Amino acid sequence: MSWYEEQAQSMVKAKKAIPEFMKAFKKQNIKRAKLCYRGYGDSGDAWDWTFYDSDNNSIEFDGWSNANNSRQAYEQLGLDQESLQIFDNHIENLLSYDWVNNEGGGGTIHFNFQDLSIAIDAYQCETIERSVNDSIVTEYKFNESS
Repeated sequence: MSWYEEQAQSMVKAKKAIPEFMKAFKKQNIKRAKLCYRGYGDSGDAWDWTFYDSDNNSIEFDGWSNANNSRQAYEQLGLDQESLQIFDNHIENLLSYDWVNNEGGGGTIHFNFQDLSIAIDAYQCETIERSVNDSIVTEYKFNESS
């Protein structure tokens, strides 16, 4: 099986699994969430979550937060770390562009747990090389008498 076929299968699985996770948040009185993700080079990424209840109170934690803060956030959500990691993996399979490698990229995913919808605002970084030859001296000639 090719990499592209594996990606397509992963996306199909994610589309089936994500609504069940969203329903679990809805049962916990979580109305919506925002997930900011960022890619770093070949293997790094960060997932920063903010969940909102019906009174618009927020529960926040990020991919690099210390264990105590994360533990409190999981308890407030009524979720364990392993379950949220599985959800993160499914969400990552929806991101059908290269946001991790080289210059990276990222975005924000907005979740509405009431109507089971997701909106993705994504970006990809790139490096552009621009010639400056027309604005600098690019040639020097030296001779022995100078």
